[in-house]
Amino acid sequence: MEVGAWAQLVGLANDAGNTVGTATNIGQITLPGDISASPVTRSIDADFYGDADVDDWYVLHVVEEPFSTSCFPYGHARLLATLQFVTPPPPGAFVGVEVYDESGQGLAGNSYDNSGNPFLYIVEYGGESCGSTTTNAYIRVHRDAAVTTPFAYTLGLRLERYVTVNPQITAVSPTSGPVGTVVTISGRDLVPQIAFGGVNAAATNSSSTSITTSVPAGAKTGPITVLTTPSQQIFTVMSPAAVGPTGSRAGIPTAAAAAAGCCAVVPNATLVGRLGRLVVAFPPAAVPSETPVAVLKDGKRVENGYGSQTWELLPGSYDLSVSDKVVKNVSVQARSDTNVRVGVLRISVGSQTHWEVIDSGATLTNGYGTKLVGLPVGSYGLRIAGQTESFAIRNGEVTDF
Repeated sequence: MEVGAWAQLVGLANDAGNTVGTATNIGQITLPGDISASPVTRSIDADFYGDADVDDWYVLHVVEEPFSTSCFPYGHARLLATLQFVTPPPPGAFVGVEVYDESGQGLAGNSYDNSGNPFLYIVEYGGESCGSTTTNAYIRVHRDAAVTTPFAYTLGLRLERYVTVNPQITAVSPTSGPVGTVVTISGRDLVPQIAFGGVNAAATNSSSTSITTSVPAGAKTGPITVLTTPSQQIFTVMSPAAVGPTGSRAGIPTAAAAAAGCCAVVPNATLVGRLGRLVVAFPPAAVPSETPVAVLKDGKRVENGYGSQTWELLPGSYDLSVSDKVVKNVSVQARSDTNVRVGVLRISVGSQTHWEVIDSGATLTNGYGTKLVGLPVGSYGLRIAGQTESFAIRNGEVTDF
């Protein structure tokens, strides 16, 4: 079963080494730990010359990044080789390709078919994944010694991950809840690739027998899936509870009402006193731990922290600052949660690239290189090298830039 990221190496080599000891170094190929990573593609163009050029040897440095911080018997990395002819060899000529690991292990290559069908060869690396692994692969392209006519070919190499386990889900708890609900999945041979109704979720803790995750934004009612194995139990994604009638208890909202645009107010049965809670919860998959968050009352800071925060407060109206973007008049109500609508900007740039997050022409925050920035929902600008481009922050979502 194939999953996730793979990479193709394509480089430029001409008249490669004729022996393993003189193999042409064609660089490094890396299999990312993130199984959803995009492929990296290149190609190797080479040719055979004359009687002495019977073998073309290449050496490739193979790196497999860790799939997880834990060990999982989830499968292997494998290297595949293809040949395509730019100018074909003479009819009936034998042309083969072989891949060896550092110990010299490998199987004999098969002859290339003259109709142009690519030859595919597989070498497996590893098994249980406990961290980054590196090795050298040696690729040999060879021909019949009797064939002296020059010909050209393209060698393609692909490194991919595939899974040898079949996860089994034995229990899901709870089986319903709104976005953000913490869910525990139990079973065996589990891997931290989870989806709720087809929407991917991030694991906060994981092992081969238990995974803790949260219902992601956009999740749909349906089975929870680990890798490609669905749970037999349907998980029901619920809408946040509306603020409802209160009976005779004072201090609880007295009518169902839509929350202000900044926030959603929902009753919290665990709160039995006069206090309410102000909740700033960023997407579990990308919590911006360096984002400053503060509660202001009458212009004075009464609570502050970084990243996701929950504060118990007396009922009243407060201002909330997230990355120096101030949200005015946030209502906190007794025995209720005020869930602030926030999202994350994921900036992916070089370490020397300076950026600024702009709001109405003013700079909210700035820095260098890749970073997660938490922001209230709304429209902003990102300025790089004097140019500004607009982006939107949506509740519970990560916006990539």
